[in-house]
Amino acid sequence: MDNILQMRGLQPELRRALGSLGSLAIPFGTPINAVASQAVLAAADLAIVKNGDVVSVAGQNYTKAAAPGDKKWTNAAGLAALINALADWNAAENAGAVTITAAARGAAWDGNIAVINILEDTTAGGGAAAKATATIAAATIARLAIGDTVGFADSVFTMAAATSVQNNKFANLAGLIACIDAMDDWTAVEDTGAIDIEAANNGEEFNDITIMVSLRRVTAGGVDGTPGFQGAVCCDAGFIYICTATDTTIQNNNWERAAIAGGF
Repeated sequence: MDNILQMRGLQPELRRALGSLGSLAIPFGTPINAVASQAVLAAADLAIVKNGDVVSVAGQNYTKAAAPGDKKWTNAAGLAALINALADWNAAENAGAVTITAAARGAAWDGNIAVINILEDTTAGGGAAAKATATIAAATIARLAIGDTVGFADSVFTMAAATSVQNNKFANLAGLIACIDAMDDWTAVEDTGAIDIEAANNGEEFNDITIMVSLRRVTAGGVDGTPGFQGAVCCDAGFIYICTATDTTIQNNNWERAAIAGGF
């Protein structure tokens, strides 16, 4: 594509011949190369996953385990290999992170959700003279993003742009504490970036209540391409574009460009 259609190097006779033909028009516009949707399960996300926790992708559940097996994984590379076997998705591990990419390019694959489901803790220690307790670790709090959820005692709290206790929404650590602390049977306090949860009353009935954290990572960045035939040419104010292979679908990403050099 370098120097494509650049006229400076033409011999004067050829330039005069072309000039006698009048102007040569090509379509004016900016073609777009298609891009596949992606979502990233960050290394820090996967670092807080424990054996028994589940990553859900495209309706498939993959369980973290001590040894690999059917839909079981022990590390990020193993998880990537399982996801990569899906028909509509590819996955690759890099430095402990897993990047999930749609097998087909285009915006239609945006908005799919990969969910990391973590059993954070289970209340314990409650009895006739003691209150049940549990903790949400600081490392888990640090990974929460908008749309992620914390489920506890039949309530689900969703991270949002602003805290609304009455709507079970929290924006930050303090907001999540406020949501839990507003429950009838539980109190919550910060503990060096973690959240300590305690039953409001003594009793064994407050034991065995789970805290479930769901990290939701949504595919995004998909772009529909401009269909084209091999050899098709167009231009805009700054570049000339040529399609190097035929793909008449919105998955086309065969456009290449060269900067317009200027006048003769």
